[in-house]
Amino acid sequence: MPFFLLLGINLHQLWYGLVDRHVERNLLFMINVIPFRTLVTQFSAFPSAYYATQQIIGNIIVLAPLCFFLLSFNRVKIRHAFLVIFLYSLTIEVLQFLSDLLFFQERAMDIDDVILNTAGAALGILGYVIYLGFATLFRRLLPSTIKRKGTN
Repeated sequence: MPFFLLLGINLHQLWYGLVDRHVERNLLFMINVIPFRTLVTQFSAFPSAYYATQQIIGNIIVLAPLCFFLLSFNRVKIRHAFLVIFLYSLTIEVLQFLSDLLFFQERAMDIDDVILNTAGAALGILGYVIYLGFATLFRRLLPSTIKRKGTN
């Protein structure tokens, strides 16, 4: 059940996808493998430029916390964080494609989303490096002469 909620499939869309199979669809509109084509197209028209800006910001920041927490809990190394975020983002896009293919979700698999999500990994790494810098700075600034509770 959580899998279907994650994909945003409700009962009406599921019924529509299972019953109405005669709707023609073009696979070229379901998959975009040309980098930045969608964003350039959206920025060329004024009303959708606002949507494109929201899409860019949203796709960059959506996986940055995951990267930060993977690094802060010492689950992966920095170079592996990019790979984890890339594969996670690619999985999301493939699931979007499959949901459109199977359930007529009007979703698209877009390489721009994968690129922007992976750029979000860089933002998560930057946040982690800044966090480490502040942690090191505060450890150095704290006086080491303060006795801890329970020591003489």
